Amino acid sequence: RLLQLAPAASYHDLLVGDMVEMDLEQARGTFTALSYTWGLPDWSHNLLLEGYQFVIGANLDAALRRLRSETSTTTVWADAVCINQRDMEEKLHQIRSMANIYSDAGTVLLWLG
Repeated sequence: RLLQLAPAASYHDLLVGDMVEMDLEQARGTFTALSYTWGLPDWSHNLLLEGYQFVIGANLDAALRRLRSETSTTTVWADAVCINQRDMEEKLHQIRSMANIYSDAGTVLLWLG
């Protein structure tokens, strides 16, 4: 799964996105893989995902705001959003695939805050 982040005119505009399921082969080179620190457990920021409120941490919120474009959709892989954190089997599978995810990304962005 990849996050397609909608463009926004302002840093402060609501984060809005949709999920798209794509095979890594198909997605190769078309997305940004985001590596970031989860930071303190401050899950007080919102992403409007598929029309529903999805709560994310402050560090991911800041990274996505800086990463999104003013004019076009930005395709991103970020673990907190793209991995179903409640499904342990999926989570373990995705963790094992992280090297492939990062190597297949068009860009890898390291966000320190």
